[in-house]
Amino acid sequence: MSSRPVAAYAATGLYEVIVMTSQVYVNAALFAAFVVAAASTPAQSAEPVCDMRLAVQLTPDVPDPRAASFLSSLVGDPGYQLIWRGKRDDAMTELELTGPGPDYRCQAVVDAMRKDSRVQSILIHGKDEGTD
Repeated sequence: MSSRPVAAYAATGLYEVIVMTSQVYVNAALFAAFVVAAASTPAQSAEPVCDMRLAVQLTPDVPDPRAASFLSSLVGDPGYQLIWRGKRDDAMTELELTGPGPDYRCQAVVDAMRKDSRVQSILIHGKDEGTD
């Protein structure tokens, strides 16, 4: 830059251009820092989630194992949900258990389900059978 006073640049409009250009770079840098921080935050603060596939053998007196009211009655904890995934065979029903983790809480829900008189057995895919 030359030794002209700021007032001379202001009169020509060059001062505003320099200030605005500098502000654009500052805003771009702040935006980039925000994007990087926002993208990395969820991975660091993500809470564990329960998502188990279950093969459940029910007693024959269960009228409709697909009914939402029946499925919710098997899970005592309101934070968890059973989702019907189909019939494995004549005896086994495929369900998915979802809710907040960690694994020990999910396992506690399964253990409570095993105590229900309408449940004859529960296999956890990947644990009890050695499958996914």
